[in-house]
Amino acid sequence: MLNLFRILISLTIFWTMLQQPQAALLAAQNALGSWWRNVLPALLPFFILTEFLSRCGFIRALSIWLEPIMQPLFRLPGAAALGIILGFFAGSPTGGAIAGQLRNQQLISRNEGERLTAFCNNAGPLYVMITVTAALQQPALGIWLALAHYPLNLLLGLLLRFFAPKENSPQPQTQSIRQLLAAGWQAAFGQQTKVQPLSQMLKESSFKALTNIGMIGAFMLIFSLLLLTLRQTGLLSLLQILLQPICQLFGLPNTVLPALSEGFFEMTLGIDTLAASAAPLQAKLLCAVIILGWSGLSIHTQIAGVLNETDLTLKYYLPCRLLHCLAAPALLLGCQKFGLINIGSSTLPETNSLFGILHLLGLAQTFNV
Repeated sequence: MLNLFRILISLTIFWTMLQQPQAALLAAQNALGSWWRNVLPALLPFFILTEFLSRCGFIRALSIWLEPIMQPLFRLPGAAALGIILGFFAGSPTGGAIAGQLRNQQLISRNEGERLTAFCNNAGPLYVMITVTAALQQPALGIWLALAHYPLNLLLGLLLRFFAPKENSPQPQTQSIRQLLAAGWQAAFGQQTKVQPLSQMLKESSFKALTNIGMIGAFMLIFSLLLLTLRQTGLLSLLQILLQPICQLFGLPNTVLPALSEGFFEMTLGIDTLAASAAPLQAKLLCAVIILGWSGLSIHTQIAGVLNETDLTLKYYLPCRLLHCLAAPALLLGCQKFGLINIGSSTLPETNSLFGILHLLGLAQTFNV
């Protein structure tokens, strides 16, 4: 039955392309143009460098050096820090790709890889602070978009530590800084480490990175055509009806439903539709953090694609996306209720107060690990 469903979707997209060739061409051009301008230059260098560092043995050294920090906070090995750092700075699906690499090299367990994947895939800071704010024509709101996105993902990572198997949790070992540095150096440059020729390392790293980046472009293209098909068949309107409870929950007008429905499938298309809507600024901001928190089915399938060669699943990832897209607007509304932000304008009052509260929450969570 599932295979029949896939065939029907493919045939429907194919029929829409034949019926609306100009619209299909425009959708494909927009998707591939966005991939060429934004995704390729932003992610390809990270993919190549992380694969290269992995083959050099640096990730194994990083796993040892950062173990004293990562274990108490997230119950993850030190190597997972690379996935967190690049997942937060490079954007999705970089974190998933790194989690897959670490799993293939047996540097993390299956449970650790699935927990890492759940919170290390984010919208990139440049995308949030520049692309989204430019679309909303409110650059001053970028800080609130970021604060409703990144701290919540870190909080999810801290909470996921409680889903680590207790029987497999390593016992903490006290080591001096010199011992940690020596152990990491031995892992990266010891005699047992096999070093490939530079030309081979660059070739294999580039090929793997190009494969992943090409897959992302293909997913963006397919979902752009899928959205066109859903519009033509009227199914997108049905999805808008199903999303109405979210609008009622956060007091959003129905004018944001087209953006929410498109953002459910593809994040960038949802943000573009939101920017063109007639909704007030507060509704646009809340809708934007919902779309960013969910990320879109396109991103989900991209992450599933980079994990395809591993035994990792989206067991924790999808529930975390759902929690994130509901918690993000609740956080902003809470800040507005306590007078920390006036969402109805572009001003940002009491910014230092919010930073202080976030720092206190972070310290409280850290000392309660």
